[in-house]
Amino acid sequence: MSKFLAAVALAVILFSCNPGAMPEEPINRFSDPQLVKIYDLQDRRKSEEIIPFLKAKKEEHRVAAALAFASTQDPLGIPYLSQMAQSDQGAEARRAAVYALGQIGDSTAVDALLNALAYETETQNQAEILQTLGKSVNQKSWEFLLQYKHSNATLQYGWLQGMFGALLNKKYSESAMHFVVDYINSSPSDSSAILAAHYIYRYFRVNKEADQSIIESIKISSLPQEAQTRIGLLNVKEESPLSWSDSLKKVMNEADVYRHAALIQQLDPNNDDAFSHCNALYKNKSVDVIVRSAALEKIKETWNYRQFPIDLRVETLSIAFESGDMALQSLASYVIASDSAIANYLKPHVEYLDSIRNSLSLPRQVETYNDISKAIAAITGEEYSPYEIEFNHPIDWDFVKTIPSDQKVKITTNKGNIILRCYIDQAPGSVSNFLKLVDSGFYNNKYFHRVVPQFVIQGGCPRGDGWGSLDWTQRSEFSNYLEYIPGAVGLASAGNDTEGVQFFITHCHVPHLNGGYTIFAQVIEGIDVVEEIVVGDEIISIERIN
Repeated sequence: MSKFLAAVALAVILFSCNPGAMPEEPINRFSDPQLVKIYDLQDRRKSEEIIPFLKAKKEEHRVAAALAFASTQDPLGIPYLSQMAQSDQGAEARRAAVYALGQIGDSTAVDALLNALAYETETQNQAEILQTLGKSVNQKSWEFLLQYKHSNATLQYGWLQGMFGALLNKKYSESAMHFVVDYINSSPSDSSAILAAHYIYRYFRVNKEADQSIIESIKISSLPQEAQTRIGLLNVKEESPLSWSDSLKKVMNEADVYRHAALIQQLDPNNDDAFSHCNALYKNKSVDVIVRSAALEKIKETWNYRQFPIDLRVETLSIAFESGDMALQSLASYVIASDSAIANYLKPHVEYLDSIRNSLSLPRQVETYNDISKAIAAITGEEYSPYEIEFNHPIDWDFVKTIPSDQKVKITTNKGNIILRCYIDQAPGSVSNFLKLVDSGFYNNKYFHRVVPQFVIQGGCPRGDGWGSLDWTQRSEFSNYLEYIPGAVGLASAGNDTEGVQFFITHCHVPHLNGGYTIFAQVIEGIDVVEEIVVGDEIISIERIN
């Protein structure tokens, strides 16, 4: 016995002399090699290799594998996820499977979802199924949602999410609208009232012929402020265009490029002097492209008010293609894709447009590549097919493992500071790429180039106009339940798996972005600064803080 005690004492002494031998506490969840494997397969879009993990012994791994399909959105996973949603012993695993089915959004899963709902005992999972029935809507799930009634607040919110998902999938009716109005008048929670307000707002935006008199029956004063504001936007009228004058021209020419572009957007498109001003700016190669882009958009708008020969319109557009600037080329492509007369006129010039498209640098200019492809499809009558970006920017897992779960960054602007908390555990690829850019000083002295009231502020573009990126893209990360609440920070994209360096911050709840744009951080201080930002405000620096 004395020998045993002596051995223990010696071990204690040796351990105390070598504190480094004590295992380090993981600073995020990616100390687990199995999780790293699953997330890496997700990043590489290796769906077949993810499937075996849906049967993993550890529920956390099954959850991660199911949520991986929320990012890949590969229909290959539907039968496996459908079975998992109905029979997995873990409640979190069942919920993850349901959420992934909603992200895939295929109506072939509806029968499995309805069966899962019939046997599910967890209220949160039942609500998730209701939401997914709307995101995967067909006639059967639509009729089910219209007839569904429940007094439980969580299930009511899940139903409302399902109705909103159906609306985004262009499934709506007057009776559905009445159900939502009755619901918003029933004194629901603030989050439910806000989502209902978004439903009402979007319903009348997509169904412009609908009778808006029902809005008068809404108890507006009893709603949270954000809900009141959203419904009030339906009554906001467009501002009258600016009248042309020599003094206005002087102000425009002395303004910074962002202000100049904003003033151009407000010009009366039916004014000859305004048209002449925009035409001169657009043709002047020494003018900043932010201003030239605004001028081209206004020129296109003026064509609705004057007889402008088609050959001169095409000549105007050719300046954009010959400029070599991707923003102008994309804007010109929009015009071709939306104007059948111009598209028909350009039939003999498809090879020219194809040469412009093939001169672009990919994946950096993929958005313009796709815009020109849409223009060519409009000319030829062929089906548009977007460019498929090859995997080009793998996650640096060694770097990920150095990032604490509560990592914060400070955005210093000319209006004040904004503090973010990064979501490394939920979006490892996006956060690690963002922090590498932060550490390199990439974002210093960039600008907020886009501000949409009651929506977002957006910045980080290396060009300063929203068209800039670097020579890599990253994967979309939707393998979590994060939502766009006020102060959510997301990555701008031109479609799935095209994210890069630009980020945006929301002013308010933006439910139609949920599951469509990666969320990688949240504002925890400085939301008042976010609300004060205007176009042209500067990102002085972004840095990590403890």
